[in-house]
Amino acid sequence: MRFFLLCGLAFSGKTTLAREIAERLSLAYVSLDEINAERGLQPGGEGLPGEEWERSHAIAETRLAAAFAAGRGAVLDDTGCFRWLRDRYRELARRYGAPTTVVFVDTPLDAIRARIAANLNEGTRTGITDAVYSRHVTEFEPPEHDERTVRVTPLDDAGQWIAANLDTD
Repeated sequence: MRFFLLCGLAFSGKTTLAREIAERLSLAYVSLDEINAERGLQPGGEGLPGEEWERSHAIAETRLAAAFAAGRGAVLDDTGCFRWLRDRYRELARRYGAPTTVVFVDTPLDAIRARIAANLNEGTRTGITDAVYSRHVTEFEPPEHDERTVRVTPLDDAGQWIAANLDTD
């Protein structure tokens, strides 16, 4: 049983990678964006109050705990933007004996800005306002040296990266 906690800025490619990891390794997939949508909340691109994020994280924790209690590993699709939040999820996984790996999707800001601009034209997903994105970049806390972290870049092919970096034993 394993737990993969995605970490990276909005529009960095976390969801694509998280879904691929969950599928390839037969893990439960938990997404904060999906939880917010189920709750009828506007996606985070307009900004959500802290108490709404906290309620969504509580739901994510419940879903992760259910997966772990059933002996199933999981992938959490979220920005993982704060160290304290990553620590909280790691502690949950530890209680169930699930080793945690932070998967840091390290996409350059210029590539992210290009994705945001392309999304304005295509509308394939909810956008993010400049003010919310600027605050997100400023407040984002990348993984620290003491966190068990693997790094993926946008140049990595998701399937090949998983095969090369995430053993399936």
